[in-house]
Amino acid sequence: MGTSQLTVANGKTGEAEEAIHIGLEVADTVQDENLRGMLLASKAHARAAAKDWEGARTAVEEITNGPQRTAALVDIAFCAADEGQAQLALSWATAEASPFSEASVLVSIAEALLHQPHQTFFIR
Repeated sequence: MGTSQLTVANGKTGEAEEAIHIGLEVADTVQDENLRGMLLASKAHARAAAKDWEGARTAVEEITNGPQRTAALVDIAFCAADEGQAQLALSWATAEASPFSEASVLVSIAEALLHQPHQTFFIR
């Protein structure tokens, strides 16, 4: 997992995906759902870094652990909104069945929007 994070940070999403795939095979072999969830979250981050928003969302949907899934969705929603895809991220939030998850994603979108440069308009 650390390898995948380093490769994503260096812009090597293909290598990150390969490392994640190997990790997922191991997690499935040992039947470790926690590890699988962490690896799927890493996969979602790698897809978001590549601006593959639907791929990121699909990876999040595969996470079975509720808190891990929400945390991953919050992260990719922030990335999407920060990259000008706030409407898409908003659609993810409103599709959530859990009010907590929906609220968490909405807060993440708001935080991303606050980080964007603001235009100031002066009215005479």
